Amino acid sequence: MKKILTLFVIAVMAATAYAQNPGDKVDILGRFGYCWNGNESMTNEDGVITFNSVQWGGLAAWIGGEDWSNYSKVVFEFAEPTPLSTQINLLRNEGQDGFTQGCGEGSTSVEMSFEDKDVSYVSQIALQASGEATIVINAIYLVVAEKKDPVTYDDYTELINNGDCEGDDVTNFVSKEYTTAEQYWGPSRLVVDPTNENNKCIEVISRDDPGNLVDKDGNPKAIDDYDTQFFITTSEKLEPGDKYHITFKVRAEKAANAQTQAHDAPGNYNHWVGIGDVAFTDGWVEIERNGTISEDQVPAGKEMHTIAFNLSVLKEANKYYFDDISLKVLKQEEQTYDDFTDLITNGNCEGTETTNYISKEYFTGEEVWGPSRLVADPIDASNKCIEVVSRDIPEGQTSITDWDSQFFITVADKLLPGDEYVISFRVRAEKAASAQTQTHNQPGQYNHYAILGDIPFTTQWVDIKKTGTITEDQVYKAGNDRDETNEMHTIAFNLGVLKEANKYYFDDIKFLVKKAPVENLLGDVNGDGYINITDVSITVDYVLNHNTEFIILENADMNDDGDINITDISLIVSTVLGQQ
Repeated sequence: MKKILTLFVIAVMAATAYAQNPGDKVDILGRFGYCWNGNESMTNEDGVITFNSVQWGGLAAWIGGEDWSNYSKVVFEFAEPTPLSTQINLLRNEGQDGFTQGCGEGSTSVEMSFEDKDVSYVSQIALQASGEATIVINAIYLVVAEKKDPVTYDDYTELINNGDCEGDDVTNFVSKEYTTAEQYWGPSRLVVDPTNENNKCIEVISRDDPGNLVDKDGNPKAIDDYDTQFFITTSEKLEPGDKYHITFKVRAEKAANAQTQAHDAPGNYNHWVGIGDVAFTDGWVEIERNGTISEDQVPAGKEMHTIAFNLSVLKEANKYYFDDISLKVLKQEEQTYDDFTDLITNGNCEGTETTNYISKEYFTGEEVWGPSRLVADPIDASNKCIEVVSRDIPEGQTSITDWDSQFFITVADKLLPGDEYVISFRVRAEKAASAQTQTHNQPGQYNHYAILGDIPFTTQWVDIKKTGTITEDQVYKAGNDRDETNEMHTIAFNLGVLKEANKYYFDDIKFLVKKAPVENLLGDVNGDGYINITDVSITVDYVLNHNTEFIILENADMNDDGDINITDISLIVSTVLGQQ
């Protein structure tokens, strides 16, 4: 009995010694064993690392997907002040941005705080230097964080039916698999769990590489990673900014790895980043991932409804199992634009007004430049839209410019640096194509090459929405062409990129703008950024008729006496003449 009690006390002491309390340091120096650059070297003698660096190489440790959420920071301590600047580089799951934190020359330590950082999946961590140096490191450790209340997802909405697979509903699950030699694509199969006859789960079967596949050039190739796939899909649109919490269990007959992707409907690929890679073993493994849907996962003209699992990475026949699937989503609050002003008239194209639309096109065979044409939508005669026709490369020419055909959205208002905008519209074309966008003063008067990015056109209508802030280069031009008196009124679409005759269509155009706050500029009584005869006229109108419609009173009170009168008019005139 005494011997048992002694062993119990030793066990308790050992457990206490290894308990992690807030503030405890967890040594990870021994995990650093390789360098990112082949010209670097490292040695570890008695727990002290000597690292011979090159510029932005790295002394690294493989972490392999560990969850570091229970730690508050990682710290590197140096035996002597560093001869140059260094930084910590923490890599996360494939497709996720990593984190860096640096310190200057002469530092005795560098640390990275994990506050406001998602470190639930850490793949590698490295110390990098800004050049060649010998750096001696005598400690690398994690600091245990204060205990946090468990995260709850009560305000998230569950999108999955029959996630535990005990019922018959497979609405949210689709498989592309090989139950026979032929490919099966359809609702996922529910089977009895081979490891527990009282449990049901989803089974997906991959195939061996048949060995007879060739690529488009006729060369032998292995089966694609997506030859076999499992899809979790929902009728709910997943939109940029939506937060998700997904959990599930997985196992397989053979240990394997699966990539994940974002899809529209199952098989309709959107983006190579889904929720990161998933590891399968011969025992059930619980997976939990949190994140935010990105714009890359929902490209223009597409929706996101699906997470795809690529199950042929192993290139062998295998059986994959899924169970206890939950996908909870917190929708991003829809932003309102009540404080923005729509600058477009007849945005739905159902009227006859085309003040805001100009085209340079070839619907007659010759170049035509003028107000845009409103036509019946060729795929819906009850709808009207704008049509712009581009041309083929003329005989005797080898090419045409990207701006050979153009469509312009133009407004009377001057767009100034700092103005916020939200522009939305629908586009389609007879042939799939892309268009560049630019800023112009008036249509055809080029300012700058960047505004909305490239716009994709397909043969079906695509909804486009872009937000941003007007920059100085977009208004005043850049480099040697800079002109502080220049203006921006127009967004240009270059429709000659395809270099072929095509018909481009635009509809449902909105251009919402929130003007940047105007600094008080004495004499600039209408707030347009300039002092000129217009300001004189507005001030005269105010003095004679007390018309307050266009005047900024504090800008008109030139002598700051609290009254606006002939003296202020004279001072504004003097300012205008002085500028001239």
